[in-house]
Amino acid sequence: MNMIKINNKITSSDLNIFCDSHGAAISFINQYQFKKTDTWRYPTSDELKSVTEELRLQSYKLLWCRDSNTNTFSIYDVEKCTHEKCNNQQQLQQTLPLLAICDLEYSSIIDRELAVHLNTTNEWGMFLVYGALGEHTYPESFLKSLNKFKLYNKSNWRLPSFIELEQLFKYRESLNLSPELPVWSSTESKKFFVNVLDFQTGEISEWKKYASALDHSRGNIVLISD
Repeated sequence: MNMIKINNKITSSDLNIFCDSHGAAISFINQYQFKKTDTWRYPTSDELKSVTEELRLQSYKLLWCRDSNTNTFSIYDVEKCTHEKCNNQQQLQQTLPLLAICDLEYSSIIDRELAVHLNTTNEWGMFLVYGALGEHTYPESFLKSLNKFKLYNKSNWRLPSFIELEQLFKYRESLNLSPELPVWSSTESKKFFVNVLDFQTGEISEWKKYASALDHSRGNIVLISD
């Protein structure tokens, strides 16, 4: 999947199967600062029109947008190169692929380092997602939201058990896994604590599952789906 740039701004095109319904997913990616920014917004109709050929090549059909003149919430039809104002609840309740734009200038470094990656070629036959996911406390609610918005059109993402995480660490080079922060597992070492694994050192730690406001532990997330 090639990165789509709009006016040389970074987009969420690597999350193109992240479904959005009337702004919920936009709020979510701003809350968790995907690609280290909270300036995500819907593209305007003119911005989408300027990249229509790229959208067609990447099989986009319908996308949320804002009318360039009135800022009205609208749906852009990629094939017709037109947009239509949302006039009723049925239109607003649609789930469409997310394509958001932010105020960051495009950078190949940001594209490479902060993209969300999907791996389906691993020897376990699993779907693995990694990349710009993390830097929060235990990601229980975060995970629920990813499933709600059907990341990569799936709603059964989960954190790996610690045994699974050790296997991912063992094969980290072939999987291209190199998270900078310790990675959360779903395995509770004792009540209210979970195991995390540092992919830089192989060190195992116990972190509080429900940290206080004074606890600044942050971890990366690797997700799996059977």
